[in-house]
Amino acid sequence: MKKKRAIKIISLFCLLSVNFAFAVTTTTQPVPEFKETKEAHEARMKWFRDAKFGMFIHWGLYSQLAGEWNDKTVTGGAEWIQQYLSIPSSQYSMLAKTFSAKKFNADEWVKSIANAGVKYICITTKHHDGFCMWPTKMNDNWNITKTPYKKDVIKELSEACKRNGVTFCIYHSILDWHHEEWPGRPTYNDYAKNVPDKEKFKKYLYGQLKELFSNYGNIGMIWLDGSWDRKHWSSEDGKQLEDYIHSLQPTVIINNRSGYLPPQPKLDIKIENEYSYIFAGDYISPEGEVPATGLPGIDWETCQTMQLPNNWGYNRLVGFRSFVDLQHQLVDVVSKGGNMLLNIGPTGEGAITPQALGCLEKFGEWMKTNSESIHGTTANPFEKLSFDGRCTQKQGKLYLHIFAWPKDSKIRVAVSNKINQAYMLSDKTKQALNVISDDKGCVITLPSTCPDPVDAVLVVELDGTQVVII
Repeated sequence: MKKKRAIKIISLFCLLSVNFAFAVTTTTQPVPEFKETKEAHEARMKWFRDAKFGMFIHWGLYSQLAGEWNDKTVTGGAEWIQQYLSIPSSQYSMLAKTFSAKKFNADEWVKSIANAGVKYICITTKHHDGFCMWPTKMNDNWNITKTPYKKDVIKELSEACKRNGVTFCIYHSILDWHHEEWPGRPTYNDYAKNVPDKEKFKKYLYGQLKELFSNYGNIGMIWLDGSWDRKHWSSEDGKQLEDYIHSLQPTVIINNRSGYLPPQPKLDIKIENEYSYIFAGDYISPEGEVPATGLPGIDWETCQTMQLPNNWGYNRLVGFRSFVDLQHQLVDVVSKGGNMLLNIGPTGEGAITPQALGCLEKFGEWMKTNSESIHGTTANPFEKLSFDGRCTQKQGKLYLHIFAWPKDSKIRVAVSNKINQAYMLSDKTKQALNVISDDKGCVITLPSTCPDPVDAVLVVELDGTQVVII
């Protein structure tokens, strides 16, 4: 009897300990407002500003459907298929039973991506369907352990990023179509019968974020999403969320989609998607668009997906953007002072598609020669250029990205600086090109043949660290 009683006491103690841990994990009590000095902010943002090129990865249960369910199809937004086709949760949840991920190899993914010149990877830990790609303890029936794969996708990717020198970042959706307590839950969630309670949902959300920031090492950036439902997610909710995340890892960079809506500046540019341009967090995230003139003094990152027209999750029914289009967009973004987060959608089995791999290989070939003109650069200093292309710069250097080779093989550069040297970045010998200065700057004579029809980079080394424009 004494032994049984002792066992009961120990069991009760363990249960209380688990419940206490759960309560601590899921608390939503306000944390102190995150504050930092300007110097600390600049230091925190440096890796992001230097990286310039990141990779988004949308992978989840929706990847198995690949744009088609019960003879119905979607051509865009394959990751939204449950919403677009109003798939009942009881039917959608069956996808967990067939998610084998048998072709997934974290190191192969990361090596292919890193070889393309990508400096950071952002993986969907949980998209709007609520399915968790890691073994969360916040639910027991809607995470990776309930699939045939069972293993922790997020752990595998975070460790592969560390091995390959890539900064690990995460995407996490605030809204959750599957969770019964999400106040804006959809009618096709046929599991939920209760009256939703947002505070219970916030405890769930906060608990998951604590897991992610506690179990996977340093996270460079979190890409929040799903905060557009102002009826169910307020600006105050967003601000509390940002402060909470910074309490978990103060160095993490947060995008602008927490839901926080401080006073907004006025921008004199055309904006297609206002949600992308909300000024909150650490940077804004234009989706599929590039600010025409850039945003001087503002950190920003354009996200773009490989699959047409706007599929972020894998869709077997549509084609892909060309490498030339994507490479020119990367250079365009960087020349305007931003980052590009390029998305791939692996298949349900966890394979990067041949089209995406081919594109990554072409980026890798171009970056082997030209990465110097992308990583660590700043925006084009000129109002306009005399050629078809773009310009990036570092102190004392201009990188002129030539998209169309001039017929006369000459480039005019409107600077009054003395030109110390001009050469093609693809020329390992740095053979000096002829430079003639005049009152309008200088004219540089290019090689007679173009070394790269996609984007040939001309390096102009200046006397002095500042570009003096005529």
